[in-house]
Amino acid sequence: MYERIDEKGKLYTPRVRTANVEVEISTVQGLVHGYVHVKSQRRVKDELNDEREEFLAMTNANLRAHHDSIPREVEFVAVNKHHIISLVPIDEPRWSPDEE
Repeated sequence: MYERIDEKGKLYTPRVRTANVEVEISTVQGLVHGYVHVKSQRRVKDELNDEREEFLAMTNANLRAHHDSIPREVEFVAVNKHHIISLVPIDEPRWSPDEE
């Protein structure tokens, strides 16, 4: 898990490469437009199906409740996967075989 530990005890972990995927999510309470961070060689669908995580982390999100026309911009939001009705990737990356 750790790449190395230096003489002062600092832990160095492997860098996790991700791609920012712009998505539009419809939830039971409204709409969320923002970016999901997908790990290398994975798809947004893989992140949704990952049962180890109950929430989908999003950044630079625009939230709009069904009953409210005024959007709210936030830097981070965690969306409960059980509340997602639909998710549309706007531009999902195509990973090349040499990326890891």
